[in-house]
Amino acid sequence: MKDEELKDTLENLKEKDILEQKITHVKNDKKNSASSNFRKIVISLSACLLIVMIAIGIPYLTRNPEFITTDGTELKQGAKILLESYSVYMSSVPGYPFEFSYPDTKIVLTVNNGELFIWGPETSSTVISKGQSYTIDNSGKIYWSPIREGRTINDKTILEFRILKKDNIIGVGFIKIIKTEINAFESYSAEVLGIMGFPKSNGKYQKVSENTIAEFKATLLI
Repeated sequence: MKDEELKDTLENLKEKDILEQKITHVKNDKKNSASSNFRKIVISLSACLLIVMIAIGIPYLTRNPEFITTDGTELKQGAKILLESYSVYMSSVPGYPFEFSYPDTKIVLTVNNGELFIWGPETSSTVISKGQSYTIDNSGKIYWSPIREGRTINDKTILEFRILKKDNIIGVGFIKIIKTEINAFESYSAEVLGIMGFPKSNGKYQKVSENTIAEFKATLLI
């Protein structure tokens, strides 16, 4: 009798084990299936996102002021800082000199501090104030002075330049000018923080909003 009970018990255990294995297998199948479906969804969404990004045109960022590509054209001159540093009292030029060259465009310059000047053969060597904004056609130089209305600016200055073609913004850049000291003399140094280009999308210029420019500027000033 005991032998028969033991045999029944072993058979029951065996059946229970087989049943548990089947349940575990089903669970694993469902888990693997769910994981596979999730991967498929992620891949599909990534592909859709890539297609949308290509379709609308992706603005690109370059920290190399010598090179920017817009409209399929290489504009190699870019924005140049012509002096490593500038001092009001120790310089032979009327301001910190910058040069911009983007063929077949207008370059709109603005500063939040100080003042912009033009000077050179085109002005018969006369220094002419342009306030805090100035537009260059194709290429040219601009001079920045920390003195405005008789006061010297101590705050950080941002020189913004927008590159326009047929009134469409195809690029925007920012130059930071900061006050330093060299041998106890007030001096200023500058660096190009970044340039963002807006290439054509489906043969059309992008509509660049002020919010887009402001967000780009904010990322550079963090």
